[in-house]
Amino acid sequence: MKKLVKLFILFFLLFPFIKIDAFAEEQNEQSLNEFYADFMELLNTEAIYKDTPEWKEFYSNYQNSDKNYTSFSSLYFDLYDAVKIAGGKHSQLLRADTGFENRKADFYEYPTIEELDNGIIHITIPNTKNYLSAVLNGEDITQLEEYQRYINTVLDYIRNNKDKIKGFIIDLRNNTGGFPFPMIRATNFLFNEGKLIEIVNANEENIGYIELQKDSLVDTIENEVEFYDKRIEKIDVPVAILTSKNTGSAGEFLCLMIKDADTNSSKIFGKNTAKYTSANRMYHLPIEDNYYVNLTVGYPKSITGKIYKEEPIEPDVETETPLEDAVEWLNEMIK
Repeated sequence: MKKLVKLFILFFLLFPFIKIDAFAEEQNEQSLNEFYADFMELLNTEAIYKDTPEWKEFYSNYQNSDKNYTSFSSLYFDLYDAVKIAGGKHSQLLRADTGFENRKADFYEYPTIEELDNGIIHITIPNTKNYLSAVLNGEDITQLEEYQRYINTVLDYIRNNKDKIKGFIIDLRNNTGGFPFPMIRATNFLFNEGKLIEIVNANEENIGYIELQKDSLVDTIENEVEFYDKRIEKIDVPVAILTSKNTGSAGEFLCLMIKDADTNSSKIFGKNTAKYTSANRMYHLPIEDNYYVNLTVGYPKSITGKIYKEEPIEPDVETETPLEDAVEWLNEMIK
């Protein structure tokens, strides 16, 4: 039978999808009812809320139902409800965006860098929701040029100015998430080699991790994948991180990684984050080419051992003026 195709882990919030071709062997067609049965078993095995009373009731009702689906539209709302109940707020049933070729240059956001007094560098790391590596209708549409520009905007500056840097402000206040790897690669000078974060399932069992090696960023959450980097050795200066209620998903993951990289010389300023601290796995729906399930299957576990289960990251300093307070703290640290 034609099965759901697992694609990869994503950490994102408000992610616009593009159509992705799944690399899988040809399989026989599957009826809507057979598909839904497999889909429900998937949720009952992998989704993070599979053990809640709400899901158990939904699943029991499904088992006792005699529904016969004759079209995708007749199945859609049951699919949608199942995904939200089993996967929670970060899970979504989404239709592909096939308008990729019409996107304009200003569709992409890039980091910005501002030099402040006393060697303090203010770096804004935006969301990466539009940097997904993918294939559209058989054609590779990976945005390599834009992807690399995102990374090099920061790294080129750091290479040319690292000797005069005395402190960093990493601004994540409007980082709503997206593809995590450009963010980590662009800030690799904040980390030593080693694990940056782990992912655990609903039973708090490890299902993978992200690790920074000498010249590679390794993701073992799905399959071990290396993302080549010319890493800049860690710059040991104090780091202030700015957060807000808009800081979500991959932005929250990056916040945790930076904070834990040097807990004695880093501090978070601002407001509680958006509470999308969970990891998603994306599945292509083989019964409807343009639809995907983004299913929440895990939680981040920081290298300090704390697990965040869709809860906010609380700032060390809650403030309405995070940039000003961060500058004041950094100036004290630099003395």
